[in-house]
Amino acid sequence: MMNQENQFQFNYLQIEDIPKLIECVRRCYGESYPFKQIYSPSALEELVLNQLMHSVVCKDANQNVLGHGALTFSGEENSSPELGKLFVDPDHRGHHIADLLAAELVNLSNNLSLPGFWSECVTNHPYSQDVVIAAGGVEVGLLLGDLPATLKMQGENNFSDSRMSLLTYYVPSANAKPSNIFIPESQANHIKALASHANQARHISTELFSGSGQTKFSSNIDLATLDACIQITSIGSDFSSVIQSEIDTLEKR
Repeated sequence: MMNQENQFQFNYLQIEDIPKLIECVRRCYGESYPFKQIYSPSALEELVLNQLMHSVVCKDANQNVLGHGALTFSGEENSSPELGKLFVDPDHRGHHIADLLAAELVNLSNNLSLPGFWSECVTNHPYSQDVVIAAGGVEVGLLLGDLPATLKMQGENNFSDSRMSLLTYYVPSANAKPSNIFIPESQANHIKALASHANQARHISTELFSGSGQTKFSSNIDLATLDACIQITSIGSDFSSVIQSEIDTLEKR
């Protein structure tokens, strides 16, 4: 897509755009961006080729990357990606580039037939929040002090004595089918209220079921923030013992 007024081009990220994308990241954040793979040409190429990251870039007439946004899947089993990695060159802000990038990503989400996507917006300025709200996003959470204090945004408020927080949004697809949630009875009312607030159709069950077979999961540690994450794709009969063992291992690390 071409923005005729400013002669900006909006295209899906191509492998040959990656070096220019990395230059754009450095103009926006220096070396402080927490998603470190974005500085690695090989890591970005792997994400793109494996379709774990679907990116839209804004380029000028000389093919310089001026802005970027992406739908990023945490793994092959993930069906609702994160809309993020949205940034604009400090010298080209004020032209609604972020709005246009987000609109392209919403269209891409519909083309991929996704149930929806989520986004974590920084709280030190309203721009990213405005973009997601305009796309139909609903606030579903607040992560206090989540970003590392080393994160620096060019041309924005930075605070050396504190860590920034993130406001979490979910943007549902208009064509999303109702899905099932199995939840303890003590949490059912809260989850029903949250699903209603987020305009999500959910079948909520409080019945107890035993797992079968082997538990399937993966885990990782973010060394920048010292956060550990366990992602479970299948609950087996060995669930309690396997997950407790993994928690013990992660705590030692």
